[in-house]
Amino acid sequence: MLTEFEVRRQLDLIQRSDAPPGAKARKLLRLGKSLRTQAQELVEAQARAERSHNVNANRQLERMAATARSLREEARSAALAILRSRQQYRFSP
Repeated sequence: MLTEFEVRRQLDLIQRSDAPPGAKARKLLRLGKSLRTQAQELVEAQARAERSHNVNANRQLERMAATARSLREEARSAALAILRSRQQYRFSP
């Protein structure tokens, strides 16, 4: 399970890398995919906590899932921005 700190660090490393824009975007989308999986797992755990009537665990898992979804959107937005900036620099004949 990735923490917010680890995700933000990976986002920064990918964006600052010397890799081509397409490779950066693929890495960011891969990170987003792992965050989507993480969010789904947290929602399933939240459902189990809700059935056990553990209110604190339920709320904590809900916050964690929301954070994972937010970070996923951030990674996807960064990938899109990189791809869009690459298109701006193409030369037309």
